[in-house]
Order: sequence, then structure tokens, then C-alpha cells
Amino acid sequence: MRVHRSIGFTALSLLLTTLPAVAAANTSASTAQAAPVKPAEGRVGSVARLLAGLPPSLPAHVDLAESSEWREHRDIVQAGWAKVKQGRGDVMARWRDQTIRTPCSGSGTLLYPFSGPDFANAYVLFPGCKNYVLFGLELPGEVPELEKLDRQALARLLSDVRVAVGDLVERNYFITSRMSRQLHTSQLRGVVPVLIASMALAGLEVRSLERLELPAAARSEEEAEPADAKPLRKLRAVQITFQQPGSAKTQTLQYFSVDATNRGLAPYPEFLAHLRSAKPAPMLIKSASYLLQDKQFRAIRNTLLESAEFLVQDDTGMPYEVLKASGWDMQLYGGYRKPIPPFHWAYQAKLDAAYKSANAATLPFSFSYHWNGGKSNAMVARRVAMQAAAPESGEAAPAR
Repeated sequence: MRVHRSIGFTALSLLLTTLPAVAAANTSASTAQAAPVKPAEGRVGSVARLLAGLPPSLPAHVDLAESSEWREHRDIVQAGWAKVKQGRGDVMARWRDQTIRTPCSGSGTLLYPFSGPDFANAYVLFPGCKNYVLFGLELPGEVPELEKLDRQALARLLSDVRVAVGDLVERNYFITSRMSRQLHTSQLRGVVPVLIASMALAGLEVRSLERLELPAAARSEEEAEPADAKPLRKLRAVQITFQQPGSAKTQTLQYFSVDATNRGLAPYPEFLAHLRSAKPAPMLIKSASYLLQDKQFRAIRNTLLESAEFLVQDDTGMPYEVLKASGWDMQLYGGYRKPIPPFHWAYQAKLDAAYKSANAATLPFSFSYHWNGGKSNAMVARRVAMQAAAPESGEAAPAR
């Protein structure tokens, strides 16, 4: 994989500063390697801190931190930090330690499909992974050049950052239909500013950001590209390198902007190959619009199912009957409720029956679309055995 130098909040991540430092895994199934850190990359970490409402690490940014616009941003962010720190943060960390019981498993590369810019949940549940692979429709964007903004533009950018994560503050997930607007304003473009601010709030040092290109990969017969196939969306990717303060080990996050439908992936067999290279991987799926129950996403579902060996998800992820038929051991938490509008088509009768017959443990934090009033659900699944084929569950979803 080649990396190209880029010149160029999530409020839940506010809770992450309460987590103990966790050593990164020693190995990673991903083939990506970050370029050596260079002195100029100090700007990336300093911008991350400013976006997170923390004092900058670069002397050139001191003047920005003295502005009334930034001080207002800092006060709002720190107030949010205190609130979330005393709420979901400690609760999720305790649940993780009791339920997942490992900072990262398998290859050390976490797969998080349909994540958007949600580094926060990935890191709080799997803090020790060597690499995090996230993907969604949103564009990567770049590190904002704060030093080139006038005070009005700076105020707008900082405000846009706060608005962009408003849903995550309240609900613990991003709303896809809103992200296209929130992450494409006059000053805020793409997920990178949200990702690096999340890392800074987690007490991490952001070291660098690179553009990624995946090496070419051969297609399987199932992935054969039609002669007239054209990309619906260009595959774009970035890699962010970060580390725990005082640690000699670095961790990486790779974010891919990609149309994950069967047709959208047809021109990019290298992306599916990259996911397979993480096998056996831990995986997180939440607030995923039930896409993996839709036949239009069969290729990505099969690839993820093949690659993962441990899974934490809500009911919007892998269909329950597919996991059971594929030899996964399932532990249920919280309670199952019919999907919220407009996802009524994604009701899972077998999952409903499983919850009704099981004595599911309590889920003490909001995690899925039923975020209000303690109605969330979560599943923890471990691969036990493989069968020849999983059932072809799920019809094409109605247009959304």
C-alpha cells in the first residue's frame, strides 16, 4: 500500500480520557504501513487539540488559543466532556471490561463498517487494536488550516464541528442523512477533523495523516466486474497515525470513503481484499441502517462475515439468523424492539424470538437507534464453527 502525504468532535470521545492507557497489539493483519513521522506533522496534532478544546502543541497556534472564538469553543467542549465523562464513559468502560474482556483480539485490526467518523465507540470498546478500519459514504476531507482562517471563519469552523457531533452527544450515533450536510459546510469538509479531534479528546497524540492507495487485487468469480461497470463513487482513503503519550508504539486508523453496495464495490476488489487481510478480525457494527440485511450489500456482508472472528453489534448489523447458521455463539444484552421508521422492513422475527426466550443481561448505556429510555440492544458474538454457506437472508430494501 502506498501512502501520500496530505497537506491538508465526537462528544462520546470525551469520555475516553478516563480510560487507562492500553498497549497496542503487536501484530496487524493489515498490510498498511505508515510513513515515518516528520517534524511538520506536529501541525496535525496541534490542530486536533484545538478542535478538541485543548491547548495547542505548536507555538504557531498559540495566538489562535487566545482568541475569544476558541475560548468559547473550549468552554463548551469541556462542559460536554464533564457531562459525558460522568455518564456513558465510565459505564461503557466497565461493560467492556466485564463483557469483551480484551482490548483487541485476533489480528489486532478492528473492522467497523458504516461507521462514519465514529472513532469514539471503536476506541472505547476496543482500545488496544493496532489498526482500525472504518468506512462510510462521507468523504475523508483534510486537516483544517486554522492558521489561515480569519476570526469569523474560525468561529464558523468551530461551531460546525460542534453541530456535526450533536447527534452523537445525545444519541451515541450519527444520523447519516444529516452528516452529508454537517460534514460539508463552508469550513468543515469531511470526517478528518472529527476523527482527529476525537483522538485528542481520548488523550492520544495525533502524529500524522496520509492519503492511501490500495494495491491492485484480482477479482474472484463472485466479484467479476461487468464489462460496462463504472465506479459509482471513487474510492478514497486516509490513514491517521496516533499513539498513547509516552508509548513507543503507534496505532493507525484507516478511513475509506466508499459506496459499499454490490455495484459500488465492483470496480474495487482491492477494498474487499484489504478487509480480508485483517482475518481473523474483531468487528464492531452499530447504527448501520440495517444495510447488511439488504441484498444490495451481499458482497460486503459476505466479506465481513468471512473476515471476522469476534463481533459486537446492535440489531442493525449482521442478521441474527445468518450468524447462528454460520456457527457463531451469541450473547444478548438489552432488549429487542421493532426497528424505528423508516426501517420497519428490517424486523427480525428470529431475533425477537431469541430475546423473548433468553434471559438477556442488562445493557447499561445507549447503543442503538432505540437510544432513549434504556431500550438499546447489543449482541456479542464469537465464531465457533464455519458452515459451508450462510442462508441468503434478506430481500432488497425499499428505496431510502
